[in-house]
Amino acid sequence: MTYELDTLVQLNANFVVYGTATPIDPTDINVFVQSPDGVITVYTYPEAVGRTNVGVYFYQLILTQVGRWRYKWQGIGAAEVSSPDTDMLVNRTIFSLSP
Repeated sequence: MTYELDTLVQLNANFVVYGTATPIDPTDINVFVQSPDGVITVYTYPEAVGRTNVGVYFYQLILTQVGRWRYKWQGIGAAEVSSPDTDMLVNRTIFSLSP
């Protein structure tokens, strides 16, 4: 996906029992976010990650740097699962102060 600088995006995750469509809450949930400068930050539930229903989680992120962002969800405990790495590209703009 491609976004503009300073856009608020919502990263979503749905956790289900393996081989079914039955929602499940992992014991612990992390979302790893790598900014274009290479810094990796881990956000956890319930401190930073929100939950809307059983197995349905989200994290809201403001894209503050131009370049490629990456994120990955991880469930631990009751649901041991990890999402693929997902890329987001933030466009350069003539109004950007970022290099």
